[in-house]
Amino acid sequence: KENIVQGELNLGDDEKDKRIEELCKNLNLAQNEQNKKIVEKILAAVNKASQDEIQKAKNFSEENKKQIEQKAQESVQFQLEKEINDDKDLAQIYNENVGPLFASAIKNEVQKTVQKAIDKFIPIPVIQLSPTGEQEVNYSDFEIDLSVFNHQPLSNDILIQSLTDPCESEKIKSILSGFDDFNPHNVLAQIISEKAEIDYEKCNEIINKLVQTVCIYYEKKFGTDGLKNIVMMNKRDIAEKICTQILQHKTIKGGLFEEKIVDINRKNIPPTYLSSEKNPVSIYSFNSSVSDEGIKSKVFDGMKKSVFDKAKFDSYPELLLATILERDDEIINWLRPAQKQFNIMYHCIDGTHNYEPDFVVETESMIYLVEVKGEDRLENEDVIAKKKQAEKYCSLASAYCAANGFKQWKYLFIPANKIRADSSIDGLKIFVVENCVEFKMNKYYGEKQVAEDEAEYRGSEKTY
Repeated sequence: KENIVQGELNLGDDEKDKRIEELCKNLNLAQNEQNKKIVEKILAAVNKASQDEIQKAKNFSEENKKQIEQKAQESVQFQLEKEINDDKDLAQIYNENVGPLFASAIKNEVQKTVQKAIDKFIPIPVIQLSPTGEQEVNYSDFEIDLSVFNHQPLSNDILIQSLTDPCESEKIKSILSGFDDFNPHNVLAQIISEKAEIDYEKCNEIINKLVQTVCIYYEKKFGTDGLKNIVMMNKRDIAEKICTQILQHKTIKGGLFEEKIVDINRKNIPPTYLSSEKNPVSIYSFNSSVSDEGIKSKVFDGMKKSVFDKAKFDSYPELLLATILERDDEIINWLRPAQKQFNIMYHCIDGTHNYEPDFVVETESMIYLVEVKGEDRLENEDVIAKKKQAEKYCSLASAYCAANGFKQWKYLFIPANKIRADSSIDGLKIFVVENCVEFKMNKYYGEKQVAEDEAEYRGSEKTY
């Protein structure tokens, strides 16, 4: 059997005792333990009913908000009447206080709870994607990194002796018989031209230049026969290494979509986790000590500033960042976005993908789109493409929000090795602002594009 474990809105219980005391006072109840337990049940019913109705609502307009409150009050009434059959103490308090006083107290609690729940959500700008045509693909010229080409020539006799398959041995002998006519340059260029992810017509000059550079490199080290030997025995590996560097200098401009912010989604999608007898969901306290091992399979609770009461993390640095957000006085709310919370599309060498940020973080004056990545991936073309698109989204979102009375958006890329237990969000922001444009984006966009991107980043920093 499988069941879904879903996160609930994290309304917290910091003021729980105060709420119980106030409701006892409003219902003219004595402040004793028995009455407090009964009032606690009433507040639990208010919380559940309010959250249920909020999740059903499409938006939080004033009209819808009144409907949410009305339906939540009716739901609380229904729930309490259902429970009094099993709870004599609750039945007594309910029967003694049912009427205008009770209804007014419940209405007041529902209104406060609904507003608190709405405030807990982080408003997400909705991006509309409109098809605009084909992508523009270009390849930047560059000097190839020869340090990865470390093949050695093999003795023909040793090579043939090492082959246990007689058919293979005969095949090698046949190839070696045509050794004098073997053209390393043409062989490598042919293999690269057959790669689906490379447009040969657009970059044939670059391909021929790089292949020539690699061939000259091996020929200088091992002579003409050594070059032929190496390419003959390692042609696909050499071609793959050349392709990898070409793709790092492939740029995709424009794209398949025109992007425009058209609305604000005032609701966040709750996280869901599949639990079964074979793979049950294990809940860990957010404040407990855990190792990095198996962290992806753990679900944590006990957070106070997260939008929902449960969260999973893909790495220990992400968990560590969450602990920083929890204790930082500047942070109001933070969210681990669900898969379909955003509709941000980015283009990479293998096509178009949906970008899913690691965190959304809200402060008094700003909302941050946060990405945490290991230092070994800072030059990864996929990561760089995500970064570029995330910055564009934040720029579009900020323009829309400024015109419609919402908070500005800013993108923070945080290298995992910069997150420390004693870090603060201000400290991490300073690092990001000073260094995030120092990505070696020429690996993907070309040196000219780096200068343009850096100028654009510096110039638009105030509007993020």
